[in-house]
Amino acid sequence: MHLGSSSKSRAVVLAWTLALSSIYALLPAVGDASRWADDPHYGSKVAIAKPHRLRNLRQDGVQPSPEESRRPPSPPLMPASKAAALAPPPPPPVVVGPIPDYPTLIDFLMDRQDLSTFLRGLVVTGLNATVGTQAFRGTIFIPDNTAFANLAKTTKITVQDMFDDVNTLRLILMYHITTAASFFKVDFRPGWTSLPMLSLRRLNIYKTKGVMFMQDENTRNARVTEIDWFVGRSVAYISNDVMLPLTLDPAYRTWGEALSGVPQVAMWRQLLTASGLVFPPGRSNLTLLAPSNTALTKITERLNTTITDLVTFPGVITSIISHILPAVFRRTTTAEGAVLGSLNAQASYEIRNTSSSATPVVIVGRGPFAGINASIVRGDIAASSGIMHVIDAFF
Repeated sequence: MHLGSSSKSRAVVLAWTLALSSIYALLPAVGDASRWADDPHYGSKVAIAKPHRLRNLRQDGVQPSPEESRRPPSPPLMPASKAAALAPPPPPPVVVGPIPDYPTLIDFLMDRQDLSTFLRGLVVTGLNATVGTQAFRGTIFIPDNTAFANLAKTTKITVQDMFDDVNTLRLILMYHITTAASFFKVDFRPGWTSLPMLSLRRLNIYKTKGVMFMQDENTRNARVTEIDWFVGRSVAYISNDVMLPLTLDPAYRTWGEALSGVPQVAMWRQLLTASGLVFPPGRSNLTLLAPSNTALTKITERLNTTITDLVTFPGVITSIISHILPAVFRRTTTAEGAVLGSLNAQASYEIRNTSSSATPVVIVGRGPFAGINASIVRGDIAASSGIMHVIDAFF
């Protein structure tokens, strides 16, 4: 009886052991806290289970403290309008200057059929390789095609003449370009501005009441018809006439042409012819002070004679010679108070009012002509023999 009971007891223990082993096999791993906590079958019995120690290590392998394991509280949500008000202001825009109208001067000229003569000149002279790049910085005054065509009417220089002489053409075009700066209209102050041009000559810009004019060394004027074309890094203007540097002596080729081309000095031309004076042919550096018809009429009326008989009066030939200066004198470039001699060694003149464009230049007689003053009524008339000024008195 005793042995039988023991065998039965061992059988019961074995059966319970097998049953418990089967139950434990169905349970999740000890460290899998998430499955324990989420399983409704086990409920609160496993809710206190802690995560596996290896799953909660920091990157340095050290177990984190309870303070480190806690998550900081999330900040409260802020209204979008308040968040926008507290946001930092955007950075200011980067200002790089005005946007060019055209990438280069050449692009601008190619887009304008009325400027084709200037473009053709740049190509023929090779200046397009310099002024036609994006890197070129300067100011360009561009005569339109009509200005080039009309040049022959006032100077006897045709467009064909210019293109036949590339050196002269280059000189003319360079006289319209300055590398001093890129000047917009607002950069020019009212009154006169003298610009050094690429041709090493100076071009005068005159601004009055918002209108711009140009004046070359021969006192020829042009009006600026279009302003502030921003081409690349340069500024372009359009004008209605071609400016000519002094070295071209553009107005007249000889003194005869100059005297015949200015009606104001018709009587002076007659007096020179009657005197028998012959001017040297070709180029020379002379300045001719030509009394106007009005001035000579006063003399002939006072002496009761004609202009051709005036030459017979004593001292008239000497007076005529005194009106010729052995140097080129321009009212735009002569300093205030300068004293100029004449072909008559006894006579000289002091020049006044050269610093003011609002009043005429005054020529003050010295020596035998002391006390006689004359004003220039039309000046700087260029000829191949020099410069002629029309004055309102006879010395």
